[in-house]
Amino acid sequence: MRKLANFLRRPRAVRRLQLQAGLLLLAIRIGLWLLPFDRLRRYCERPPRTGLKRRPTARTITWAIRTMATYVPRASCLTRALAGKLLLARYGHVAELRFGVAKSPQGVLEAHAWLEQGDAVLLGNLPDLRRYAVLPTLEQVPGKGSYRTSS
Repeated sequence: MRKLANFLRRPRAVRRLQLQAGLLLLAIRIGLWLLPFDRLRRYCERPPRTGLKRRPTARTITWAIRTMATYVPRASCLTRALAGKLLLARYGHVAELRFGVAKSPQGVLEAHAWLEQGDAVLLGNLPDLRRYAVLPTLEQVPGKGSYRTSS
């Protein structure tokens, strides 16, 4: 009840942004279950909207994604990064989707997705992010096919 009261006290523009973030997270989570990854990624690369009078900052947008991701079941780092990229692009902010892999101390392969803007990590920052070997972006992979994810 307290969270709802806090939400309702926020300005209308912030509430709208949070609702957009929540719906995007949910749609992308479902899309990761049902669609080939390449199709979902291309959807997230749509051109930004133009002519917007008010644009939230990248910081406000990523805050909305992080906040609303707590309400979406299994909103993985990939779900958050894709939703963040799309919502940032809608408001004219450019961010790069990054993928990395690392081995855990137990030898298990781990993957992580995050968003960068210049040298700053917007979404998906981890204390040990440097241990992940950054993979080439999908645009850099020659002859890429259709990818499907099970996460």
